[in-house]
Amino acid sequence: MWKSDGKTTEDGQIYARTRIAVESRSAVWNIEKFSHLEPYKAITFPINSTKENKQLMNLDLYLTGGQTFEEVLHFKLTARDRTIKMSTIQLSLLDNTGGKTECVKGEVWFNAPEKLHRKLSLMSQLTRNRLMAAKDVYLPNDVLSVQCEVDIFHWSRPERNRGGPLWREGFNTRTTTCKSCR
Repeated sequence: MWKSDGKTTEDGQIYARTRIAVESRSAVWNIEKFSHLEPYKAITFPINSTKENKQLMNLDLYLTGGQTFEEVLHFKLTARDRTIKMSTIQLSLLDNTGGKTECVKGEVWFNAPEKLHRKLSLMSQLTRNRLMAAKDVYLPNDVLSVQCEVDIFHWSRPERNRGGPLWREGFNTRTTTCKSCR
């Protein structure tokens, strides 16, 4: 290892280990009275932890557009728990037979502490008019069914080896392993 001045230090070993917990959630969100949704008025689906009884994230649906533009479906994923560092999401529409049609997918890193940077906005290619035109397929009884598949990555502070001289010099490394990284 090298010091910042370019000189070598004495030999040694150092490590840091970060623990990652991956929580996968899959649920069907049934949005009732879809044809009556108002543009720019969000409806919220809470995403709760499977391990603890607490809300981890919100998934909002809202329509943009209106009188002069087609109303487009937008989704917004917001982290509610500060231990969440990253998340992936895939949303699919369910037809009247339960078959999936991919709608949108995305990935977000929640690194910033500001609320503004702790969300992911996803715009679909779907419009209310397209769904209403196929209402027998996608809107039985005016209910839009969305399959939500979310992977939520939490991690804790690294465990550090503070015993060696290299740690005191400010060197560290990080090794992460999780099920999806293998």
